Amino acid sequence: MQIAAKPRPHLLFIVLMLLIYLPVFFALAMLRALWFGWVIALFTFCALFWMHSRSFWHSWRMIACFLSAYLVAFGGMYAARPDWNVSFSAQLSGGIIRTFTGLPKEEQTLGKQLLGQRSWTAPEGYTLQVVQLPHAKLELLTKNGAQNRRALLQLHGGAFVEGLYDLYRDFAVRYSQLYGDCLVATLDYRLAPVYPYPCQQDDTMDAWQYLTDTLGYSPNNLIVAGDSAGGNLALSLGLRLRDSGLPLPIGFVCMSPWADLSNSGSSHQYNATLDPSFGIDEKDNHGQPVGVNSTYADGLNAKDPYLSPSFGNYQAFPPMLLQAGSVEVLLSDSEMVYDNARANGVDARLTVYKGMFHVFQGAMDLVPESKLAWAEIGTFLKARMAE
Repeated sequence: MQIAAKPRPHLLFIVLMLLIYLPVFFALAMLRALWFGWVIALFTFCALFWMHSRSFWHSWRMIACFLSAYLVAFGGMYAARPDWNVSFSAQLSGGIIRTFTGLPKEEQTLGKQLLGQRSWTAPEGYTLQVVQLPHAKLELLTKNGAQNRRALLQLHGGAFVEGLYDLYRDFAVRYSQLYGDCLVATLDYRLAPVYPYPCQQDDTMDAWQYLTDTLGYSPNNLIVAGDSAGGNLALSLGLRLRDSGLPLPIGFVCMSPWADLSNSGSSHQYNATLDPSFGIDEKDNHGQPVGVNSTYADGLNAKDPYLSPSFGNYQAFPPMLLQAGSVEVLLSDSEMVYDNARANGVDARLTVYKGMFHVFQGAMDLVPESKLAWAEIGTFLKARMAE
């Protein structure tokens, strides 16, 4: 009497299983998920192999088994995220950023090039025009048929070494929608190290003068917005205008401004191993402050307010909205600006989003916290329209 051998899984089934579960295992790794998430995923993975050898594995039951196992695996992954007060998509995004920034510089550059290869076109109803400034370019996004005198100057981030890319054109559309179909001018400033400080600040002043002098926009209808290095430029522009006795814009929007190039703020230490963008591994943490890896301030006074606006005096400034993530090393950059502004009677608001990484607003509507941050920006801009 012969005993029938149990059927072995076909190669196609094995490949299919690996492909289906690859996103689950990838997400668990990016999340740094708790142990039981891995256990549940592995259990369902093995359970499917067991089911495959049973007699009921045919017809619609195959699909039911797959769906049931995958839903259980996904549920375990969702429940195993480390912080339930931070959205699943935000923690996943933070893990992906942490992994990407841990790659060699050459691979990071290649990845950014691949991501930047899409061809951006203005949405229906908008026109994009490029004008030449003395040393830089300015992209003007306008809503066709809009008849208002409002404008917003956008200053992009990138540690002063990375140029303008399509995300900021998407930002420009959002800013225009939130600020009454305004014109949005996005500055493509010169980059370090070829063009060192203060070339970027000079280009920003040229953009401001183009909007106010050439196009005739009143500072009372102008907002200046920037993220990271762009937030630095926005605040520096305000300090230069104020110190020169010139009118300031009606408001500032700064996303995670890189405003303390001396890395002296407290978050440059307590977030040193938490920040997925600029943080370091626990084994490399020797109590030294961590910041943006840059030579931009080398040979300069890193506490000069024009270079590091965290040390600026914000007396007589208009309303300001500052946003930052709780785990980024640049958090205290915003806190220093906010504290000084409030001490000088400025209508300033700083919102710290729990668990968020540097310039998380770039996720747009894909991450709940980013969506909430843009809603806050919209509220701030609408308040300026009412003034």
